[in-house]
Amino acid sequence: MINNPEITVNKSGRHSKIAGDFFESLVLYLLSRNGFECALVDHTGIDIIAKNPSGEYMGISVKGRTRNYGQKAGRVKIDNYDDHKDKIIKACQDFGDAVPYLAVVVDAEGEFSGTLASLENIEDISKKIDKNLNWSMTQKSIDGYRENDNVAVFNFSQGISTWWGKSDGAAV
Repeated sequence: MINNPEITVNKSGRHSKIAGDFFESLVLYLLSRNGFECALVDHTGIDIIAKNPSGEYMGISVKGRTRNYGQKAGRVKIDNYDDHKDKIIKACQDFGDAVPYLAVVVDAEGEFSGTLASLENIEDISKKIDKNLNWSMTQKSIDGYRENDNVAVFNFSQGISTWWGKSDGAAV
């Protein structure tokens, strides 16, 4: 894998949109692969509607962040959380009283890490500062989430050995 902290990675002008779509599709894929009936929805408040194997309907908002090479996953800050929460709850009501969930995905240091939990559990675990919710994605927090039966956790490594003729000198 190419890892060179001295090379700056320039992201495309549409990277935020592309990453957001990818994170939504990634969560959708993992749900589908694990027996959930699910679909992407273009609805204010939620990105995915799903029915888990136990029959619970879920309205899932996906939040994702990408970090530059060398940056740790840290935390994901959700600005104006109460407003966002209201939109998730309203969307869940629109879809027949689905249970509101939040998925958080971070691409950092050659690894994708993600969590999925109900808003109720998110609020029990996370830190709310002013109007913002801070969901920790540090390794210590991820390890703690793994011990919590109410939080689903996934991670996998990613890397590119060569990229457009470059090796051992290009950060991807």
